[in-house]
Amino acid sequence: MFFLKNGKDAHRVGVIVARRNARTAVFRNYIKRVIYEFFRANRERVKKGYSIVVRYDGRPAGSSRAGTGNRIREDLEELSRKEKVIT
Repeated sequence: MFFLKNGKDAHRVGVIVARRNARTAVFRNYIKRVIYEFFRANRERVKKGYSIVVRYDGRPAGSSRAGTGNRIREDLEELSRKEKVIT
């Protein structure tokens, strides 16, 4: 996850999911939806004035689609708190 002050009153979110990490477009789009939904649901908690870019690096072998979504949400929550993007 990368972030940078953008000098605006709102935050922006960009998502990068490489084909090598999620082979099908359906799965890549699912990952993007989960990440965008996390930031939409936590809109009030995310600090204003940041551009946030999330790069998805892959899922553990053998995990299900639902398990991947839950893991992404947990990882985003942990990273956001650690980097103080979410209050």
